[in-house]
Amino acid sequence: MFNGNLYLTVPLCALCCYLFLLFSFFNAPRTKPIRYFKAILISCLCWTGGACLMRLQVMPGIRFWFHVSIFGLLLIPDCIFFFLFYILEIDKRRQLCIISLVNVVMAVINVIWEPFIAPPEVITNTDGTISYHYVMPGGVYILAVVEIVVIGYVVTTVCNKIKGNLEMKRKMGPLFVGIFSILLGNLLVMLTDSDFPFDTLGGIIMAVIFAHIIYKRYLFNLPQRVATGAVYMVATMLVIVSVGALSRYVGQTVVQYVGSPDKILQMFFVTSIWTAAWIILIFWFAWMLTERYLRKQNRDILRKLKEFQEDTVALLGEADLNEMIISTLQEMFPEVRVHIYRANRDRDKGFIRICSSGNAPDGPDAETEKKLRNLSCSEDILNIDRISLMQREGETFGFVYLEFPKRAKLNYLETECFRQIGIYAAVCLKNMEAYQTVYNISIHDELTGLYNRSYFKEYLQKHYEPKDKPALMHLDMDDFKLINELYGEAMGDSVLKWCADVIRNTVGENGLVFRFGSNEYIVYFSGKRKEELLDLANKLRNATEDMKAENRPGILQPIHFSIGISLADENTAGGEELLSQTEKAVFFAKKNGKNRIEFYTAGLNMEESDTPNHKEWYEQVAPTIYALTAAIDAKDSYTFRHSCHVSEYAVTLGKAVGLNANEIQIVKEAGLLHDIGKIGVPEEILQKKGRLNEEEYECMKNHVTNSIEMIHFLPNMSYVIPAVLSHHERYDGKGYPRGLSGEDIPYLGRILTVCDSFDAMTTKRVYNTAKSIEEAREELLRNKGTQFDPKLVDAFVKLINAGKIKPDESESR
Repeated sequence: MFNGNLYLTVPLCALCCYLFLLFSFFNAPRTKPIRYFKAILISCLCWTGGACLMRLQVMPGIRFWFHVSIFGLLLIPDCIFFFLFYILEIDKRRQLCIISLVNVVMAVINVIWEPFIAPPEVITNTDGTISYHYVMPGGVYILAVVEIVVIGYVVTTVCNKIKGNLEMKRKMGPLFVGIFSILLGNLLVMLTDSDFPFDTLGGIIMAVIFAHIIYKRYLFNLPQRVATGAVYMVATMLVIVSVGALSRYVGQTVVQYVGSPDKILQMFFVTSIWTAAWIILIFWFAWMLTERYLRKQNRDILRKLKEFQEDTVALLGEADLNEMIISTLQEMFPEVRVHIYRANRDRDKGFIRICSSGNAPDGPDAETEKKLRNLSCSEDILNIDRISLMQREGETFGFVYLEFPKRAKLNYLETECFRQIGIYAAVCLKNMEAYQTVYNISIHDELTGLYNRSYFKEYLQKHYEPKDKPALMHLDMDDFKLINELYGEAMGDSVLKWCADVIRNTVGENGLVFRFGSNEYIVYFSGKRKEELLDLANKLRNATEDMKAENRPGILQPIHFSIGISLADENTAGGEELLSQTEKAVFFAKKNGKNRIEFYTAGLNMEESDTPNHKEWYEQVAPTIYALTAAIDAKDSYTFRHSCHVSEYAVTLGKAVGLNANEIQIVKEAGLLHDIGKIGVPEEILQKKGRLNEEEYECMKNHVTNSIEMIHFLPNMSYVIPAVLSHHERYDGKGYPRGLSGEDIPYLGRILTVCDSFDAMTTKRVYNTAKSIEEAREELLRNKGTQFDPKLVDAFVKLINAGKIKPDESESR
């Protein structure tokens, strides 16, 4: 037999241990692990507190506190299981809820009928001590079997989860020891006649194990928790002492006022209010003290975490992110060595160390390095101390590893902040991948896959270094529009893609290729000599002109390029000037016969070469122009004659208004070419006898843009485009295709408008009779200032009156 003091001392010790642990977590963060841990402590308090109050025989009696103790005892394993399953990420919440429900139902049944465990019998010994004798009903075996099955199920599930993971076994093993100590203690009490409180002794062992977990495994912040628990325990002891002293005083006072119930009631009322206020004041002071201490401890580390989160939002480079991770962690932990590992995507296995902090450039020791590199899954990583996993949406990017120069541990808050850094780093890496994907799309040409023009400008600005001797090669495809006209845009796209592949393959590692325009490419070189650049240019010409080249699109004519090259020297001001020189060189090559290579030199004076000789250029392409107009004549004889008349009238009017020789030559050629786009208009529209409907009229209007596109095919004839493009504009702005008005319409275009309208009015058409000269003259005057330039109309009418403008009478009949 053990005396009552020992029988009561053990439960009180267990109660104090759990109370201290619970107080330690009053100010802890409200995270799931802490909530589960608090649930374990509360269930332990119910168990040990009920056992203690039962043995003290406190009101409302032994039976009540016994059932409170049994209820807490049944809930302890459930709370521990919830905690374990959360930590191990085991998705068995439904099964745990069923187990908890079964335990609650069994506890309720036991309260009503006591079929499993009955309250003990109180035995007063001869020496005055009290002992308790348990009589076990037959249902206790049912309860034992159920609990053993439940514990066996949970233990099996947990073991399967941590199988082969020694680190996790070392962490979780103590919890199982605590569960079995509680189970064994209660079995010893129930199955033996000993009065020793084995059950609450198991509770003390469990409390020691919890303290071990906190200290050894650092699931929580030990200094903060101990300080918090100590403050609240002192506050509790102060409350107990003060309330006890007050109770004795009240008891003495009640004896004095036995005959005055009103005074006794008044005294109890006042005493209760002061007692409640005193308790609130003490615990409020304890709360303020611990909060101030916790804020002081946590402020710096949380501030650093917040700064890291804010600073990483706008990061787009992985190197900047790594640098920020290292600097932040070294601020948090001054003596730490930081190592960052990324998933080895090349081998699809393990990890590689990409950088380390400045005080640990060589990385961890060989054994640790090998272990870290060969980690194969996120579960392994999560179970290793000092590792923060960079994982997002199931994708593992890598991890951060902390190496301390001496044995040290992270407390709970430090561990959480460290983990958060890995999480935010993973978010940043995910965003960087998304940004890089979008950025790569934005800097690449969709058709050819080459870098595009906008990225070329960006690249030139960032990478132009005079010491690298940069050079540019501009390749402009000759007569590409003609390929589109003859074979269609789909074939044109095939030609562009094929040429891009040829240029990329020919240049190889020597330079970087960009698509600069619709049919233009630019290659950026570094450290090349003039001879090497010319050699590469010749190789490119030969490759694109090869009619038997592999995968060459099926077009009949060879593909030619005009190529301009510029090499930076000490006089080159920068990338923009280098590009300007290259464009001048390619323009010079284009203007001087195409299909040639031009290397920019200081003597290549583009301004002198820009002095136009329109007559010479026109004579070079005159056969082509007449071939085109002859093709129109075969389709619509009016268009050919009309173009000749307009050209003649325009020359006459141009001389009258003082045009120089070049301008007269331009307006003559523009008159011949202004309607060549009608070759693309269906014959049934050209020959229609009657007014065109809206759709037909829109098709006819397209002949202006068609003319421009065809003129582009004629070497060195672009100078006629402004006049041709504007010959259907009106002075009041109601014309087409651009809706220009007044002086905004090119002067030569306004001349063509007058001449074109006059010939159209005075020539017989399939849908209209010819007007007389007088009628046409009146029409011109009537529309002066609306359709026509007033000054040009006046000059043209003078020429008519002078007999210098006279239509062919044979065509007016």
